[in-house]
Amino acid sequence: MSQGTLLESLISSAQIGLNGRQQVKAQYDAHYQQFEAQLKPWRDAAAKPAMPEAACEHQVLAEYAFKDKDEEKAIRGYMAALDIFPTWPEGQFNLATLAGEKRYHELAVMHMKEYLELAPDSPDAQAARDSVIIWSDKLSTLLANEENVPLSQQGKNTLSTTAKSK
Repeated sequence: MSQGTLLESLISSAQIGLNGRQQVKAQYDAHYQQFEAQLKPWRDAAAKPAMPEAACEHQVLAEYAFKDKDEEKAIRGYMAALDIFPTWPEGQFNLATLAGEKRYHELAVMHMKEYLELAPDSPDAQAARDSVIIWSDKLSTLLANEENVPLSQQGKNTLSTTAKSK
């Protein structure tokens, strides 16, 4: 499964409620199995493999989009690079951080956990674990709030709903 499909699922799950989230969970599980299959050989390698040229191109585009303040394009760029080279720790971290800033909490948690699998002893590992805790809490709050909202209202922008009622 491509990262783009996963991002689209995560965004749409925020709009379609619990059933959408269950679908995303299944897609994430499949994604993680693919990641895990590449993780062990990467960990066991004495010399880490170089990033393929195609992934490097997406890295350049993602970093340029970030500098250009186009976070959505940066997210897509990092996802494309990670589709090709999922064992790129910095890409996992950068994608997780951007996703967290954009409030794509499921995506942020997933990629920060993958970063921690790749770089468990990095100097920023504790900060990364803290981010996972925070994003997971925000996601739990969102899900709890969503469970208390009638199905007809789930996925609607609460800000615009509030504004209309005033």
